Amino acid sequence: MRKVVLLVMVLTALCPLLRAQGTDNDLETDYRGRLSVELDMKVFKGFHVFTEEQIRVIDNFGRPGRYQMTVGTSYKLQPWLKGALSYSFMERVNAKREYSPRHRVSLDLTASHRDGPWQFSLKERLQLNHRPGSMNEYEQARNALYLKSRVKAAYKIDKTWTPYVFLELKNTLNAPSVDAVFNTTTWQYQAPSGLSEGEKGWFLSGYHDVYICRYRAALGTEYKFSKAHAMDFYLLGDYCRDENIDANSAGTVLKSVTWDQAVQLTFGLGYIYSF
Repeated sequence: MRKVVLLVMVLTALCPLLRAQGTDNDLETDYRGRLSVELDMKVFKGFHVFTEEQIRVIDNFGRPGRYQMTVGTSYKLQPWLKGALSYSFMERVNAKREYSPRHRVSLDLTASHRDGPWQFSLKERLQLNHRPGSMNEYEQARNALYLKSRVKAAYKIDKTWTPYVFLELKNTLNAPSVDAVFNTTTWQYQAPSGLSEGEKGWFLSGYHDVYICRYRAALGTEYKFSKAHAMDFYLLGDYCRDENIDANSAGTVLKSVTWDQAVQLTFGLGYIYSF
């Protein structure tokens, strides 16, 4: 049964890639930082509740990018399998210092295997991001669904130090699907057969585009200086590639479909208190 679950999780991570037609924008590079505090409380054996406060800075450490608060629970379903459910409230900050709220619900399933000082794990996270308020739903999904797949290896040197590495893929599951034909002569998008340009939402066939929008590699170490207190030092390296749809709010004009590319290096520091 354990091998079957692991196989299903791996196959789920390797979902097909469907990309709309478009051109790549210039590659951007950004240096970022994260600071977090987490409290983890054991209710009974195998069942925990936790909360985390996190601050992120972006634009080469030039401004705050997000304030985030998370609450959740985790439960060890089997000695090698753990599930978790969490809710996050986020305040994203744009370049004009304007705040935009987001809501996130995450469902995790983590399979792990220990071999001496080594611990290997595979984590699957189904994540729903809800954006309230006014927005252009012809450019983005209001309820964006993602699948994050992570493989991790950790080595416990002693009771204090545990360095680790991991790789993670982030997949969109319901990105907007553009159904339009790009005319290389006029350099404009045209309606496919059976639709007329100018109709509301003529270029959007639904929300079912699936592609990998982020590749992440991480290197870090956990420093546990007592049974209850620990620090987490890490470096994240991300390559992001997101579809950028530029359309009017009425859904009658499709201006462009491009791909935003970015390399992000994030230095992180986290404090964890367990009790």
